[in-house]
Amino acid sequence: MSEKLYQEIRGLLLDKKDQQAKKLIKRSRESSENYSVEQKYWYYLIENYYARNQKDSELSYSFLLKASQIMPKITLNEHQKGSFHGQLGTTLQQLERYEEALREYEKAHSSVKNDFKRRNHYRRSMIYCYYKIGDLKRSFEFIYNILASNFAETTINEWDANLAFSWDLINFASDLKWFDLIINVLNTIKLSETEILGRSHRNFLFALLHRQQMNREAFKEYMELSLTLCPKLPLEFILNLRSNFIMLLENPFGEFERTKELLQQNLQDVKKPSPLQIVYLNRLGSCLRFIGQYEKALKVLEEALKINTENFQYKWQESFSHNTMGMIFTLMGKSDQALSHYTKSLVICEEIDDFYGMGFTYGAIGWLESIKGDLEKALESYKSAFNSFNKIDYSIPPVILLAYSEILSRQLPRDPSIEENLEKARNQIWQKQRRLDIARYYNTLGNIALNYKQLDMAEKEFSLALEYSDSFEVETQTLLGIIKVNLEQFIQLDSEEHLKKAELFLNDLKTASKNSLFISGEMDLILGIINMYYQNFGRAEEIFSHVFQHARSYGFNSLLNRVEKQKKVLNILNTHKQIETILEGSYSKNDLKSSSIREAIAYLNELGNLLGSHIRKNGDKES
Repeated sequence: MSEKLYQEIRGLLLDKKDQQAKKLIKRSRESSENYSVEQKYWYYLIENYYARNQKDSELSYSFLLKASQIMPKITLNEHQKGSFHGQLGTTLQQLERYEEALREYEKAHSSVKNDFKRRNHYRRSMIYCYYKIGDLKRSFEFIYNILASNFAETTINEWDANLAFSWDLINFASDLKWFDLIINVLNTIKLSETEILGRSHRNFLFALLHRQQMNREAFKEYMELSLTLCPKLPLEFILNLRSNFIMLLENPFGEFERTKELLQQNLQDVKKPSPLQIVYLNRLGSCLRFIGQYEKALKVLEEALKINTENFQYKWQESFSHNTMGMIFTLMGKSDQALSHYTKSLVICEEIDDFYGMGFTYGAIGWLESIKGDLEKALESYKSAFNSFNKIDYSIPPVILLAYSEILSRQLPRDPSIEENLEKARNQIWQKQRRLDIARYYNTLGNIALNYKQLDMAEKEFSLALEYSDSFEVETQTLLGIIKVNLEQFIQLDSEEHLKKAELFLNDLKTASKNSLFISGEMDLILGIINMYYQNFGRAEEIFSHVFQHARSYGFNSLLNRVEKQKKVLNILNTHKQIETILEGSYSKNDLKSSSIREAIAYLNELGNLLGSHIRKNGDKES
């Protein structure tokens, strides 16, 4: 019986390998009568840990008391003593004996110096105990002393650990409603002009506080105040601070342009080649995807793959690169390339048992199959995604639940699981308040309502999505949904008001996708169709002629075929107008109107698969 066996059993229990742990525990029990004093100490710790693992705090405490009586008789180092006091503190906390737990945590905390992870763990536990005791004065003093100490520490390991602790502290502030307490502490701590690290860290904490309260502008203000001190900080500190803000900008605020700038700055400063360089390249590729700069994103991700393959074989990041490239090729309408990258990502995930990554990749394949129109394959892929997340007891991410629900809504009768999945997604989204997911949620509700021809509801949901659409991808899809709703309403109600609204949002969509020559031409075609029904035949002819030349110049053959068809419709309608007074309207144009608007909606459905995908240089040909 030794510390080695204790650590082995503890590791097995942490890995949920209970049967293997029980065999070792049984063996140690059978030999316990012959143990030396020191062996009994480690045996009692094993029994304590097993009891705690079984959630029997009273039994755990009884074994710790026995171990404490042996402690003075044996030789233990500071680390071992600290670990014991930490375990005793945890058990007392579980027994709701918070004052006693605090005393044990204080002993444990004083025994750790350079083990910042354990130090922060004890600090978090002590804050919780102070909260449960309800003594605000002591809580204030404790947090004040911790932060004053953190602001004064100057090594990169301390800086890294202290920023991590700040995240935990602000989460506590949110859970315990201690925002005012933390703000008072931060305002009370005095820092001189020369204490650059402390001042930058304090602004970082203020930014975190405002982020937790969803105050976007105040968060950005304090973030910039923290970053302005960067030129005076060591490079490692700067990289770490920017990395923290990169996570905060993306989630929950969706500030992708500023995120891109910080990632580019980090890539200029980071050591090359290095694993960190690959992480930044992958994040930049993902960020560029959300901005709609797909060609640039692919180049960045290809660079990440090349550096990784030649130097590190960092499997998780390799899988991430392939998965993101697959999503970009999906958006570009290049199904074969997309599937190739998804397959590579899956192979790596299976190799390293990354069920989390596997779940997202299966979800992305489901998205691809739904775009191709194979709903059966799409549903199979989403079910595989669900299975992957369930293997690690992980909640199905909102983006997967939303996409799955939208596909189900394309089938009749209405599937009852749609509401259940939407509720699960909603609960997660509103807990985290991530703007990208909120936009996706309303966009999905809009698409589901549109699928069921609930047009007023669809328009309302798309309008809500637009308020949160910071991502190019979600913004364009939402504008597309609004246009389709208004065209459907025009067909149903024969109301030019809806046609005018469709035209207005179509112009917005064209502006959002201005870098895409192919998409721009498709939108002009639909604008021409709308003008036909204002009976602006001259303007429609002018637009169709422009689109015809545009399509022929760039080799957009499908667009060329579409515009030729609509030009024929224009000629019929124009001729009809000239002769209808003579024929007294014997030739109705209603069928033509409905037919062309339906075709416009069909064109828009195809655009939904391609938006932002054909961002190309002059002279590129249609894919």
